[in-house]
Amino acid sequence: MDDRHASGLVDDVLVELLRAGIAGNLNDDALEPLVGKRIERYRRLGNTTVVKGSSEWRTLARALCVSELEALARVAERDEGDFTGKPENPMLAAAVEQDEIAAEVTDAEFNALTFEQVIQEKERLTAMGLGGRQKSTSTLIKYRNTVHDFEHHRRSKKIATVTLEEGEAWRNAMLSEGKLSRKTIGDKLATIRAILGWGQDQCRGKLFPTTPKGTPFDFLEMPTHEKGDSADRTYSLKDARHLLTSARTATRASNRWIPWIIAHTGARVNEITVLEKADIFELEGHWFFHIRVGDGRDTKTHKGRKVPVHRALIEEGFIDWVKAQPAGKLFPGGKNEDQRIREWIKEKVFPDREDMPPPNHGFRHLFEDALYAGVSQKAALYITGRSSGSSADDYGGSDLRLLEIAAQMDHVRNIID
Repeated sequence: MDDRHASGLVDDVLVELLRAGIAGNLNDDALEPLVGKRIERYRRLGNTTVVKGSSEWRTLARALCVSELEALARVAERDEGDFTGKPENPMLAAAVEQDEIAAEVTDAEFNALTFEQVIQEKERLTAMGLGGRQKSTSTLIKYRNTVHDFEHHRRSKKIATVTLEEGEAWRNAMLSEGKLSRKTIGDKLATIRAILGWGQDQCRGKLFPTTPKGTPFDFLEMPTHEKGDSADRTYSLKDARHLLTSARTATRASNRWIPWIIAHTGARVNEITVLEKADIFELEGHWFFHIRVGDGRDTKTHKGRKVPVHRALIEEGFIDWVKAQPAGKLFPGGKNEDQRIREWIKEKVFPDREDMPPPNHGFRHLFEDALYAGVSQKAALYITGRSSGSSADDYGGSDLRLLEIAAQMDHVRNIID
């Protein structure tokens, strides 16, 4: 109501105390009247846990002196009618400059987007039934490992800055190094291209505005490679029989039974290591494995199936062994049980061999060859858990169909014979 407000509201003594606090010339007792109440308030709110007497408390107190002095400087400027003032402290000035730069960039939120954020959003969407099928845990681990390699090469985690030239440089570096096969390099490049596509979709085409219908990797030339002979990844009958015979003397349940199961079902090892006693059931004299999906269990096609127990397993005593087990998991260990099985095979069964395929492929390919003995294509796809992309993938839904599949399984030979 009068001119007294124009005389200024800044306390010069306070300014000098704040400058002394910033310079470190005040002890904790002198700092407390300046900023102690504020620190205590922030501590009660859960913003900090510092206590007086600690170096952390002193650091925070001096930082608050900086902020208070800057605020008083703006007050003094505005008292004089100057509303253009900016922070003078170098740290605050740099932060304001970064904010101003970010504000000028179109779609700035995408510029900070990382590969990991895109993967997490993909997981969230697929869990809701959006954005395609859910990826298995093992696939996501593989994707994240590939992303780590690419980020290390380009020295950045930001996905929006990826260029075609970076993809070409990474590809050429891997080829020149010669440690990875061309197929493996192609798989890595395809993984990054897939994740870039996820990001472009999630950002509605704004992640790469110059290629709204694609990504930089869509123009990346992939390395060519010759498809290997599947026989190189398949156990010979001699090797398969040696492994199954060796399993008879194994003391660990996984080593004793899982080789026999995958040899006569074509199942993947990680589909069997999680089996529980309740997953082995009987239907009109026929026994089945129930390979489930859900509750932490998954398959490559994300679909469960019920696979007949081959007569070789029954003759070997597997069903009698299952009946004698307590309820719950049949096999010990967790996610690394398949690795233990591979180590046992390498160290105990084939100690002098370096050319052996892993059991997943070695037995799976061998069993698929055995399915040529009168098993229909639909039944073969269902038993081995392969996807054809048609309604045939749902084969085996009713009890009657299961019995028909069991009848066809009777045509499949016992590998040990």
